[in-house]
Amino acid sequence: MDKQHSNAPGPRPKVSRRQADEAREQLAEGGLSHQERRRLRSVTGAWDATARRRRGEFRHLIIIAAGTIAAMAVVAATVGLLPAIEASSGQGTAGTFVVGRQSCFMGRRGCGWSGTFQSPGGVTVQHVTYDGTLPAGAGSGTSIPAIEPPGASHIVYAPHGSHAWVDDLVLTLLIGAIVGLLLWLFPVGLGRSETNGAVV
Repeated sequence: MDKQHSNAPGPRPKVSRRQADEAREQLAEGGLSHQERRRLRSVTGAWDATARRRRGEFRHLIIIAAGTIAAMAVVAATVGLLPAIEASSGQGTAGTFVVGRQSCFMGRRGCGWSGTFQSPGGVTVQHVTYDGTLPAGAGSGTSIPAIEPPGASHIVYAPHGSHAWVDDLVLTLLIGAIVGLLLWLFPVGLGRSETNGAVV
C-alpha cells in the first residue's frame, strides 16, 4: 500500500515565471549533471503546465461569455425585445387596433389576439398581433388605441405603459443564464490536460 502511494504522482510545485526563465537559462548554458538537468526540466515543465491551464481557462471564459451573449441576442430578436422597449417609451406609429380573433397557438405566451392595425395615414395592416392584455370590455370587433414600434413585424402594443418588454427581458436573461451555466459546467475550450489534471 505504501509503495503504491509513493509511486503516485504528487502535485506539481508552484513555479513563477522568473524561476522558469532562470531554469531555461541554466539548461542552455549546459555543464549540468543529469540530476540537475532533471530538476530544472521539472521546473520549466511545471511552469508550462500552469501556462497551458491558464490559457485553457481564459478560452473557456471567452466561450462562456460569447455563448451567453449570442443566446441572449437570438432570444431578444425572436421575442422582439427591442420593439417592446420602444413601444413602452412611446416610440412608433400610433394608430388603432381592430380586435379580430384569439388564437392560442400563436404568441409566445400561449394565446394572443390578432386583428387589423390602422394608422392615421389610412394604411391598414392585416394579421397583426396585439402583444399584451386587452382593455377591460374589449373583444372581437372592438377598436382600441395601439402603437406599432419601428422595426416591429406585425406586432402592436398598448400605446402607454406597455410592460410586455419585462417578460421578454426576463426570458432573455433566463435563457442566457442557462446557456452560460451549461457552458461553465462542460469543459468547452479546455484542453485534455486541464480537464484531467494531467499534462499531456
